[in-house]
Amino acid sequence: MKHLLTVLLVLALGSGCDQDSTVTLRSGNLEMSLDAATGGRIAAVQYQGISFLKTERDSQNLQWGSTVWPAPQSAWQWPPPDRMDKGAYQLMEKSKSKVVLRSPVNAYRELQLEKAFEALGKDTILVTYTFVNQGSDTIRAGIWENARVPLRGAVNWQASASPADTIPGWKRMGQEVTLELGAHQKKHKLYIDASAARLRYTLREMVLERAWAPFLPAEVAPGQTSVEIYYDPFAKFAELELHGPYQALAPGGRSELKVYWTVRPQKP
Repeated sequence: MKHLLTVLLVLALGSGCDQDSTVTLRSGNLEMSLDAATGGRIAAVQYQGISFLKTERDSQNLQWGSTVWPAPQSAWQWPPPDRMDKGAYQLMEKSKSKVVLRSPVNAYRELQLEKAFEALGKDTILVTYTFVNQGSDTIRAGIWENARVPLRGAVNWQASASPADTIPGWKRMGQEVTLELGAHQKKHKLYIDASAARLRYTLREMVLERAWAPFLPAEVAPGQTSVEIYYDPFAKFAELELHGPYQALAPGGRSELKVYWTVRPQKP
């Protein structure tokens, strides 16, 4: 039977707190909830009762869901730029298959961030991030997507070398490297020069894959790598991070990163 693509769009405006403004996009059994009031953040990703992202909000409303930062981190240290990471975004478009959210003009310096979410087909949503330089000076930045997941399941990537750090819970088969997220006793950050532009997170025999256009490791922002993984066993979450190219944006210039979010069953 021909698959019917359905998209559910819900915009609930209430008392003005973060949870009162959400947009939910559905492609097949994949459901992505967006929080326009908190950085246009991907608040939840669900598939037939499986919740892939960390949805519990911490006291600073920072380390949950999937967000976008400008790279490198050395340009802003911590915390992330507030208006980009958790400021209010404007709902620019919503239709049966697409939602577009836009940040303030000065989300980071004079960069404006637009996030477009499009249901492409069964269980796939394309997320397009666009930086626009609205200022009068050239700005160098890379687009950095950070998805926080529970400290359960496993993450998989492709690389020509094993992780440089000696860490528990990882194994490799050829170029495929798999890391069990529950096997760690301390906070840690892995910097990975991935040889394929995809990152997979497996939970309850389902795989959430994020794939993007490949580019050279040398194109990543200074001090960063194409894939990064941070895990915190005390807070019980991991950050599965990916980077787009580090680019110079002249006044009026634009840069873009497309990430395909797809859920499929784990192969035996």
